[in-house]
Amino acid sequence: GVAKLSVTAQRRPPQVTVNQLVRAEIASGVVKFNISLFYDIKYSGVKSLRIDVPAALTSVHNDSKSLRKEEITPQPDDVAEGYTAWSFAAETELLGESEVQLSWEQKIDELGIGKSVDVPIPRLIPRDVDRAVGQIVISKSESIDVQPTGQPAGLTPIDPQKDVLPAGQSDSAAMAFEFVGDWSLVIQATRYELEASKLTSIERGVVRIVALSQGELSIQAMYRLRSARQRLAIQVPEEATFDAQPLRIDGRAVNPERDSASVIFAPLADQEIDKPFVLELRYSIAGTPAQLD
Repeated sequence: GVAKLSVTAQRRPPQVTVNQLVRAEIASGVVKFNISLFYDIKYSGVKSLRIDVPAALTSVHNDSKSLRKEEITPQPDDVAEGYTAWSFAAETELLGESEVQLSWEQKIDELGIGKSVDVPIPRLIPRDVDRAVGQIVISKSESIDVQPTGQPAGLTPIDPQKDVLPAGQSDSAAMAFEFVGDWSLVIQATRYELEASKLTSIERGVVRIVALSQGELSIQAMYRLRSARQRLAIQVPEEATFDAQPLRIDGRAVNPERDSASVIFAPLADQEIDKPFVLELRYSIAGTPAQLD
Protein backbone atom coordinates (compact mmCIF):
# COMPACT_ATOMS: atom_id res chain seq x y z
CA GLY A 1 0.00 0.00 0.00
CA VAL A 2 0.90 3.67 -0.08
CA ALA A 3 2.67 4.90 3.06
CA LYS A 4 1.28 8.10 4.55
CA LEU A 5 2.98 10.30 7.10
CA SER A 6 1.42 13.17 8.95
CA VAL A 7 3.68 15.73 10.59
CA THR A 8 2.54 18.37 13.06
CA ALA A 9 4.92 21.29 13.52
CA GLN A 10 4.63 23.52 16.53
CA ARG A 11 6.70 26.65 16.98
CA ARG A 12 8.82 26.53 20.13
CA PRO A 13 8.08 29.39 22.54
CA PRO A 14 10.82 32.03 22.78
CA GLN A 15 13.23 32.09 25.70
CA VAL A 16 14.26 35.63 26.61
CA THR A 17 17.05 36.55 29.02
CA VAL A 18 18.32 40.06 29.73
CA ASN A 19 21.42 41.43 31.43
CA GLN A 20 20.94 45.04 32.50
CA LEU A 21 23.77 47.53 33.09
CA VAL A 22 22.89 50.71 34.99
CA ARG A 23 25.56 53.42 34.92
CA ALA A 24 25.23 56.62 36.96
CA GLU A 25 27.90 59.32 36.77
CA ILE A 26 27.54 61.85 39.58
CA ALA A 27 28.94 65.38 39.24
CA SER A 28 28.14 68.67 40.93
CA GLY A 29 24.65 69.69 39.81
CA VAL A 30 23.91 66.78 37.49
CA VAL A 31 23.74 62.98 37.31
CA LYS A 32 24.21 61.30 33.92
CA PHE A 33 22.44 57.96 33.51
CA ASN A 34 23.19 55.36 30.84
CA ILE A 35 21.17 52.12 30.77
CA SER A 36 22.07 49.14 28.60
CA LEU A 37 19.84 46.07 28.37
CA PHE A 38 21.52 43.12 26.63
CA TYR A 39 18.82 40.70 25.42
CA ASP A 40 19.33 37.12 24.26
CA ILE A 41 16.28 35.72 22.45
CA LYS A 42 16.34 32.01 21.60
CA TYR A 43 14.22 29.46 19.68
CA SER A 44 11.57 31.89 18.36
CA GLY A 45 11.44 35.59 17.63
CA VAL A 46 9.43 38.22 19.50
CA LYS A 47 7.69 41.22 17.98
CA SER A 48 8.80 43.70 20.62
CA LEU A 49 10.53 44.16 23.98
CA ARG A 50 8.60 45.67 26.87
CA ILE A 51 10.34 47.79 29.51
CA ASP A 52 8.48 49.53 32.34
CA VAL A 53 10.07 52.91 33.08
CA PRO A 54 9.36 55.28 36.00
CA ALA A 55 6.78 57.80 34.80
CA ALA A 56 8.84 60.63 36.31
CA LEU A 57 11.50 60.10 33.63
CA THR A 58 10.19 62.30 30.84
CA SER A 59 13.40 63.12 28.95
CA VAL A 60 14.83 59.68 28.22
CA HIS A 61 16.78 59.37 24.95
CA ASN A 62 16.52 56.16 22.95
CA ASP A 63 20.08 55.46 21.78
CA SER A 64 19.25 51.95 20.53
CA LYS A 65 20.29 50.99 17.03
CA SER A 66 17.35 50.14 14.73
CA LEU A 67 14.89 49.92 17.65
CA ARG A 68 12.02 52.40 17.85
CA LYS A 69 10.48 53.32 21.17
CA GLU A 70 6.80 53.99 21.79
CA GLU A 71 4.47 54.09 24.76
CA ILE A 72 2.11 51.10 24.85
CA THR A 73 -1.50 52.20 24.32
CA PRO A 74 -3.59 51.28 26.17
CA GLN A 75 -1.30 50.53 29.10
CA PRO A 76 -1.19 46.86 30.24
CA ASP A 77 -3.08 45.97 33.40
CA ASP A 78 0.04 44.79 35.24
CA VAL A 79 1.92 48.11 35.09
CA ALA A 80 3.07 49.08 38.59
CA GLU A 81 1.94 52.38 40.04
CA GLY A 82 4.26 55.19 38.99
CA TYR A 83 5.50 53.32 35.91
CA THR A 84 4.86 53.57 32.18
CA ALA A 85 5.16 50.58 29.83
CA TRP A 86 7.29 51.16 26.74
CA SER A 87 7.69 48.98 23.69
CA PHE A 88 10.88 48.59 21.62
CA ALA A 89 10.50 47.03 18.19
CA ALA A 90 12.34 46.72 14.87
CA GLU A 91 11.15 46.27 11.29
CA THR A 92 11.21 42.47 11.74
CA GLU A 93 10.95 40.05 14.63
CA LEU A 94 13.72 40.15 17.19
CA LEU A 95 15.80 36.97 17.48
CA GLY A 96 19.26 36.37 18.87
CA GLU A 97 21.13 39.22 20.55
CA SER A 98 19.52 42.63 20.80
CA GLU A 99 20.50 45.72 22.79
CA VAL A 100 18.43 48.57 24.20
CA GLN A 101 20.34 51.76 25.02
CA LEU A 102 18.78 54.59 27.05
CA SER A 103 20.27 57.76 28.52
CA TRP A 104 19.18 60.89 30.35
CA GLU A 105 20.43 63.57 32.71
CA GLN A 106 18.97 64.48 36.08
CA LYS A 107 19.63 67.83 37.70
CA ILE A 108 20.46 67.82 41.41
CA ASP A 109 21.26 70.54 43.90
CA GLU A 110 24.61 72.18 43.36
CA LEU A 111 27.09 70.54 45.69
CA GLY A 112 28.82 73.09 47.90
CA ILE A 113 31.86 72.20 49.97
CA GLY A 114 30.76 69.73 52.65
CA LYS A 115 27.21 69.59 51.29
CA SER A 116 25.41 66.29 50.63
CA VAL A 117 22.52 65.37 48.35
CA ASP A 118 20.57 62.10 47.97
CA VAL A 119 20.43 60.60 44.47
CA PRO A 120 17.80 57.85 43.97
CA ILE A 121 18.84 55.36 41.28
CA PRO A 122 15.73 54.67 39.16
CA ARG A 123 14.85 51.04 38.44
CA LEU A 124 13.79 49.96 34.95
CA ILE A 125 11.80 46.71 34.77
CA PRO A 126 12.12 44.39 31.74
CA ARG A 127 8.85 42.51 31.28
CA ASP A 128 7.99 39.20 29.60
CA VAL A 129 11.46 37.73 30.18
CA ASP A 130 12.47 34.34 31.55
CA ARG A 131 15.52 35.60 33.43
CA ALA A 132 16.67 39.13 34.31
CA VAL A 133 19.92 40.03 36.07
CA GLY A 134 22.03 43.16 36.11
CA GLN A 135 24.68 45.43 37.54
CA ILE A 136 24.82 49.01 38.80
CA VAL A 137 28.00 51.06 38.47
CA ILE A 138 28.34 54.41 40.27
CA SER A 139 31.00 56.81 38.98
CA LYS A 140 31.89 60.23 40.34
CA SER A 141 34.27 63.12 39.94
CA GLU A 142 37.39 63.26 42.12
CA SER A 143 36.09 65.82 44.64
CA ILE A 144 32.85 63.90 45.38
CA ASP A 145 32.39 61.03 47.82
CA VAL A 146 29.50 58.57 47.32
CA GLN A 147 27.91 56.19 49.82
CA PRO A 148 24.62 54.25 49.80
CA THR A 149 22.07 55.50 52.31
CA GLY A 150 20.77 52.84 54.66
CA GLN A 151 20.93 49.23 53.51
CA PRO A 152 20.56 48.73 49.73
CA ALA A 153 17.75 46.25 49.03
CA GLY A 154 18.24 43.31 46.69
CA LEU A 155 21.84 44.27 45.84
CA THR A 156 25.21 42.56 46.34
CA PRO A 157 28.37 44.74 46.32
CA ILE A 158 30.98 43.84 43.70
CA ASP A 159 34.42 45.21 42.77
CA PRO A 160 33.86 48.27 40.51
CA GLN A 161 37.17 47.69 38.72
CA LYS A 162 37.21 43.90 38.25
CA ASP A 163 33.68 42.45 38.37
CA VAL A 164 31.66 44.78 36.13
CA LEU A 165 30.72 44.11 32.52
CA PRO A 166 33.18 45.44 29.91
CA ALA A 167 30.72 48.17 28.88
CA GLY A 168 30.61 49.45 32.46
CA GLN A 169 34.34 49.57 33.20
CA SER A 170 35.64 53.04 34.09
CA ASP A 171 38.58 54.46 36.01
CA SER A 172 36.15 56.78 37.81
CA ALA A 173 33.91 53.92 39.03
CA ALA A 174 33.63 54.20 42.82
CA MET A 175 31.21 51.37 43.67
CA ALA A 176 29.20 48.67 41.96
CA PHE A 177 26.42 46.20 42.74
CA GLU A 178 24.77 43.23 41.08
CA PHE A 179 21.15 42.18 41.35
CA VAL A 180 18.68 39.44 40.50
CA GLY A 181 15.06 40.56 40.82
CA ASP A 182 13.76 43.63 42.64
CA TRP A 183 16.13 46.22 44.09
CA SER A 184 16.27 49.78 45.40
CA LEU A 185 19.21 52.13 45.90
CA VAL A 186 19.74 55.72 47.04
CA ILE A 187 23.23 57.23 46.84
CA GLN A 188 24.37 60.10 49.06
CA ALA A 189 26.89 62.32 47.30
CA THR A 190 29.09 64.68 49.32
CA ARG A 191 31.55 67.17 47.91
CA TYR A 192 34.89 67.79 49.59
CA GLU A 193 37.51 70.44 48.97
CA LEU A 194 40.62 69.05 47.32
CA GLU A 195 43.87 69.90 49.00
CA ALA A 196 46.25 71.63 46.63
CA SER A 197 49.11 69.56 48.03
CA LYS A 198 47.65 66.31 46.74
CA LEU A 199 49.28 66.34 43.33
CA THR A 200 50.03 62.62 43.31
CA SER A 201 47.75 59.75 44.35
CA ILE A 202 48.65 56.05 44.44
CA GLU A 203 45.75 53.75 43.53
CA ARG A 204 47.48 50.40 43.99
CA GLY A 205 50.94 49.15 44.77
CA VAL A 206 52.86 45.89 45.04
CA VAL A 207 56.41 45.24 46.24
CA ARG A 208 58.23 41.98 45.53
CA ILE A 209 61.41 41.09 47.40
CA VAL A 210 63.60 38.14 46.33
CA ALA A 211 66.33 36.98 48.70
CA LEU A 212 69.46 36.04 46.72
CA SER A 213 72.11 33.60 47.91
CA GLN A 214 74.91 36.16 48.23
CA GLY A 215 73.27 38.14 51.05
CA GLU A 216 71.42 40.45 48.71
CA LEU A 217 67.76 41.39 48.32
CA SER A 218 66.38 42.08 44.85
CA ILE A 219 63.41 44.46 45.01
CA GLN A 220 60.73 45.24 42.43
CA ALA A 221 58.22 47.96 43.37
CA MET A 222 55.23 48.70 41.11
CA TYR A 223 52.61 51.41 41.63
CA ARG A 224 49.54 52.48 39.70
CA LEU A 225 49.20 56.21 40.24
CA ARG A 226 48.14 59.58 38.89
CA SER A 227 50.23 62.71 39.16
CA ALA A 228 50.05 66.36 38.12
CA ARG A 229 53.79 66.81 38.68
CA GLN A 230 56.40 67.14 35.97
CA ARG A 231 58.96 65.26 38.11
CA LEU A 232 58.06 62.76 40.82
CA ALA A 233 60.45 62.47 43.79
CA ILE A 234 61.08 58.89 44.98
CA GLN A 235 62.94 58.16 48.20
CA VAL A 236 65.05 54.99 48.14
CA PRO A 237 67.49 53.42 50.61
CA GLU A 238 70.90 55.11 50.49
CA GLU A 239 72.64 51.76 49.97
CA ALA A 240 70.42 50.85 47.00
CA THR A 241 72.16 49.51 43.88
CA PHE A 242 70.19 50.08 40.70
CA ASP A 243 69.73 47.71 37.78
CA ALA A 244 70.78 48.70 34.25
CA GLN A 245 67.23 49.95 33.60
CA PRO A 246 65.88 50.65 37.09
CA LEU A 247 62.87 52.79 36.20
CA ARG A 248 59.98 52.01 33.87
CA ILE A 249 56.75 53.89 33.18
CA ASP A 250 53.99 51.81 31.54
CA GLY A 251 56.66 49.26 30.63
CA ARG A 252 58.88 51.84 28.91
CA ALA A 253 62.38 52.36 30.30
CA VAL A 254 63.15 55.94 31.39
CA ASN A 255 66.27 57.49 32.89
CA PRO A 256 65.83 58.59 36.51
CA GLU A 257 67.41 61.83 37.69
CA ARG A 258 69.37 61.55 40.93
CA ASP A 259 68.97 64.36 43.44
CA SER A 260 70.90 62.81 46.32
CA ALA A 261 71.99 59.44 47.61
CA SER A 262 68.44 58.68 48.77
CA VAL A 263 66.19 60.62 46.33
CA ILE A 264 65.68 60.14 42.59
CA PHE A 265 63.24 61.85 40.24
CA ALA A 266 61.01 60.17 37.67
CA PRO A 267 60.28 62.42 34.65
CA LEU A 268 56.51 62.67 34.02
CA ALA A 269 56.35 65.41 31.40
CA ASP A 270 54.87 63.02 28.81
CA GLN A 271 52.11 61.69 31.11
CA GLU A 272 48.49 62.89 30.88
CA ILE A 273 47.24 64.29 34.19
CA ASP A 274 43.83 62.57 34.12
CA LYS A 275 45.09 59.09 33.20
CA PRO A 276 46.71 56.56 35.55
CA PHE A 277 50.06 54.99 34.74
CA VAL A 278 52.23 52.20 36.15
CA LEU A 279 55.61 53.10 37.63
CA GLU A 280 58.11 50.29 38.20
CA LEU A 281 61.36 50.55 40.15
CA ARG A 282 64.03 47.83 40.44
CA TYR A 283 67.00 47.88 42.77
CA SER A 284 68.89 45.69 45.22
CA ILE A 285 70.19 46.13 48.77
CA ALA A 286 72.27 44.05 51.14
CA GLY A 287 70.18 41.88 53.43
CA THR A 288 68.90 38.45 54.37
CA PRO A 289 65.43 36.83 54.56
CA ALA A 290 65.50 37.44 58.32
CA GLN A 291 64.51 41.08 57.75
CA LEU A 292 62.56 42.29 54.73
CA ASP A 293 62.00 46.07 54.98
